[in-house]
Amino acid sequence: MNFYPHHIGDFNNATRHLTRVERSVYRDAIELYYDTESALTSDVSKLEKRLICRLEDEKSALKSVLEEFFELTDDGYFHVRCDSEIAKYRANTSAKSKAGKASAEARGKRAEERKKRRREKNEQNLTGVEQVLDSVTAEAQQNPTNHNPLTNNQEPIKKSVTKKSS
Repeated sequence: MNFYPHHIGDFNNATRHLTRVERSVYRDAIELYYDTESALTSDVSKLEKRLICRLEDEKSALKSVLEEFFELTDDGYFHVRCDSEIAKYRANTSAKSKAGKASAEARGKRAEERKKRRREKNEQNLTGVEQVLDSVTAEAQQNPTNHNPLTNNQEPIKKSVTKKSS
């Protein structure tokens, strides 16, 4: 997951009794959980390396956090709230994927319909244009009456030029 909901009130209420180191380790642990979308490894020494717990107080904080907030199974350390959020995320992603595919299919069908209508319209227009041009040409050949149009400004305007005497 690239995003997970962090409810500040819920986090503060659940971790108010922890030390700053424990809160930091807990936050790192749930971020790793969300990032991998799977349980944390049950190998604590590997987990210490993944969460950069090098000092003894950090290692102790990790063990304390794991005992309090995670459930150890054969598959690793599970977190109920994280699993719930991941399940919601996956369901939402699956629904969006299905909707996206359906939308793409519908757009494809609409595009094909538009292409089909354009082709039909072009075929109709080609036929209609040819008939109109033929009839206009035939009419112009039969009635050639307007070869010399009369206008009101046939004569050029003459300007009188006056010369100044020096």
